[in-house]
Amino acid sequence: MADTIPKIKMNASRANLQPINYSNSRHSQIMLQAITDIIAILSGYSLFFFIRFESGLFKTLVKPGFDEYAFGALFFMIFWLSLFFFNGLYKNWYERSPFDEIWAVAKVTLIGCAILVFAVLYDSQSSPRKLFVIYAFIISFAVIFGRTITRNIEKKLRRERKLIIPAIIIGTSKRALEFYKKTEESTSWGFKTIGIILIDNNDYIINQSKPEFDNLLLGSINDLELILNEYKPEEIIIASDTKEHEVLLNIVNISSEKNLRVKIETDLYDIFTGQAKTQNLYGIPLIEISTQLLKPWQEILKRIFDVAFSSLVIILGMPIWALVALIIKIDSKGPFFYTQPRVG
Repeated sequence: MADTIPKIKMNASRANLQPINYSNSRHSQIMLQAITDIIAILSGYSLFFFIRFESGLFKTLVKPGFDEYAFGALFFMIFWLSLFFFNGLYKNWYERSPFDEIWAVAKVTLIGCAILVFAVLYDSQSSPRKLFVIYAFIISFAVIFGRTITRNIEKKLRRERKLIIPAIIIGTSKRALEFYKKTEESTSWGFKTIGIILIDNNDYIINQSKPEFDNLLLGSINDLELILNEYKPEEIIIASDTKEHEVLLNIVNISSEKNLRVKIETDLYDIFTGQAKTQNLYGIPLIEISTQLLKPWQEILKRIFDVAFSSLVIILGMPIWALVALIIKIDSKGPFFYTQPRVG
């Protein structure tokens, strides 16, 4: 579609504007979550330390000093922050159900406590199961409580427009304008619309002079990469009547290459089924999609595992492969490597 229609210049009222300087909401959210988690981890560790060594509920032959306490606090802070990061707990949880976040935190803390149990059992013959149960409860409660406070803080900041997500709406004129009005009314969603890009060039020509689109239209779909480079949004919202599969997927692919989050209206879900990872959003009539089915660190780990495991199988199985090759050569005249041309 983009190749068959002549390229059109951006709206003159917007083309010469400098990119808008928005605060990076994603980094602000991550920072807020991390600070809350650090407070929760240190508070939970301090409470556990008091129960274990100061309360008199458990016998102890050695009472740790401040140095041991500080080392333990630092270790647990690094341990839990790393575990949370690698399990994807630092993302925009505000847009998802609080129950999803609670369940995710509970699972990760359970995994973390299991790791600690095995580490202690490996290094010691003692098995303080009660202490681990107490610590698991304390750390889970502390982190979930902190995350709940963070969620409420984010909600308040979004309503006051102090924490915003700069977004560009891409779609047909009617649907894009409707969704823009919704974002202006629903400030708690946190979206701050930079402007609108229309998928159809004719639609863009017809609407660029209409008053309802005044200072909103950034250009047509042919200018997509140019507009994204200039305005640097954090999210792309697709609100469209069109069902043109190739055009919509191209928008998602370009956005993904620029590390932009993409959200679609629910009636476009069937277009992306099986080709992108989807995530329902809590309280917002959108679905988040991503062409990256694995997180970057998951791709790295998978590649390391693939190479290491295949190399191990080849090396350890070398005597077997040699024997099989010899048997094949004795049994038949052809080569022991089977080859076959393939097309596709």
